[in-house]
Amino acid sequence: MFYAPETPVELPKSPLPLRGVAEAIQIEKTGLPRQACSLARNDGGCNEEDTLLQESRFENLKKWANELSNHRLREIKTQWTEEKRAEKKALIYKHKPWEASTGPKTPVGKTISSYNAHKHGLRSAEMKRLEEAMRAQSRFVREVTARFGLKKSFRLGPIMLESRMLTVSEILTKTRKRLEAAGVENAPLDARLLVRQGGNFTDSELISMDQTPLSAEVIDKIEKLVASRIAGEPVSRLLGGREFWGLPFKISPDTLDPRADTETLVEAALKWARTRYSELATSNSLRILDLGTGSGCILISLLKELPHATGVGIDLNPGAVSISRENAAALGVESRAEFRCGSWFKALQEGEMFDLIVSNPPYIPDSDIESLAVEVRAHDPILALSGGVDGLEAYKIILKNLKNYLFCGGRALFEIGQNQEKDLARLVDDSNMCVCDSYPDLAGILRVVEICHGEK
Repeated sequence: MFYAPETPVELPKSPLPLRGVAEAIQIEKTGLPRQACSLARNDGGCNEEDTLLQESRFENLKKWANELSNHRLREIKTQWTEEKRAEKKALIYKHKPWEASTGPKTPVGKTISSYNAHKHGLRSAEMKRLEEAMRAQSRFVREVTARFGLKKSFRLGPIMLESRMLTVSEILTKTRKRLEAAGVENAPLDARLLVRQGGNFTDSELISMDQTPLSAEVIDKIEKLVASRIAGEPVSRLLGGREFWGLPFKISPDTLDPRADTETLVEAALKWARTRYSELATSNSLRILDLGTGSGCILISLLKELPHATGVGIDLNPGAVSISRENAAALGVESRAEFRCGSWFKALQEGEMFDLIVSNPPYIPDSDIESLAVEVRAHDPILALSGGVDGLEAYKIILKNLKNYLFCGGRALFEIGQNQEKDLARLVDDSNMCVCDSYPDLAGILRVVEICHGEK
């Protein structure tokens, strides 16, 4: 519902046979509806000091303008459809295409009817009039918005008033451009993922429904996702999940966001484990321990690749333990994976031993945390990042007890930070163990060290 103008509106005769469009444009010149007038009385625009009032005025304007313009558009569409059908029917019966050896209801007859309608300019002329009316509607919304003198803090983004009838293809383009303008890396991919999430589309639907108009609710949801992404929230956090080792993992504020660098750890562990399988008796299974499991991505990825292995994942955060259990169940390894809440080896029972121990512990020096990207600093849990003053605190605790839980002939593989290999080698040597191999990530940075009881 919307209000009538306070003063009578004298409208010139519209060149369009569609009522409402010219009236909508003239309202801006002759007097806004009462609701809009009450909001626009401040000639200087909204008071910047009263943020809440300014936001309320903006929202009321947006709602009013869209209600009025959408009402006019519905009126236009209805009248256009009725007129088109009536005139087309008259034209078809005038030219009688079925007399050309075709029946009036046969496919050929219908095709000729459509052809004649195009030939005589009926449909193209009507379509042109409708498109002109739609452009008039968009101009009206822009003019009313400009009348309010909105401040820059409330400038219209690419997904606001005019996007109420955007198609999937258009929203993808506008989202990508907005992300690119904000300096977001991988803007095309992020735009696709955010639109898919906001509209609850599948990948195939994004292609097949590219010309489908989106509802205001879906566009508003996409707008919120885009705003959060521009503010620095990672796409994986907005989607609630991340692909790792080709598998979908659920994440939460309690878990670290899995990254491609950590797949180097999984690859190195599999290289050793597959060799170890040939040495084990068939009645035995490989036993894996994952310290600081987080979302469980390392342990679960290994169990998916090693169908006879079993494992235990440990994390200090109960929320992370809950998420890892959900991921194990979703990926079908819950019967071979156990997740416990505790601090490193303290969650284990006396005498528990493992063939393979893996970990991606916190290794960022405390002094470096503030310099991390906002996607990491503001959204990953601090417990999963902070490695103490030198970034080696977690390694010191793990290496102190590692021998007591690693089978002779077994391996421990740890992810490390850049330029930490020498300091870690010293800690390994102090614990009477040996660094027997190391592995770089895709960027060539040494990322994983392999530790054993002493044999090389």
